[in-house]
Amino acid sequence: MVIGDWHGPTTMRCAHLLIVSDETVVVDLNTKSRLYGAAGYPVYWVITREAVFEHTRPDGDGYRSVVRYRPEDRIPVPYGDTSVAVADLVGPG
Repeated sequence: MVIGDWHGPTTMRCAHLLIVSDETVVVDLNTKSRLYGAAGYPVYWVITREAVFEHTRPDGDGYRSVVRYRPEDRIPVPYGDTSVAVADLVGPG
């Protein structure tokens, strides 16, 4: 899922990229995070059954910051001046 103003092959206007991951979690956290970071996506979330991994500060090798949020946490969403409950994303434990 892409949140933002998508205009084709450029990533400059995409504000947020979300992946719901189950069987591909290793690829999503490693290979895809390097590709999306190198492409310049500003925020990349990998949503698993147990946690949300927020990747920020993209650079040529992936992301410089990765934070794991657990179900009891809330993730700040600065561009929306709000936060999201991780429990609402990962479902019941």
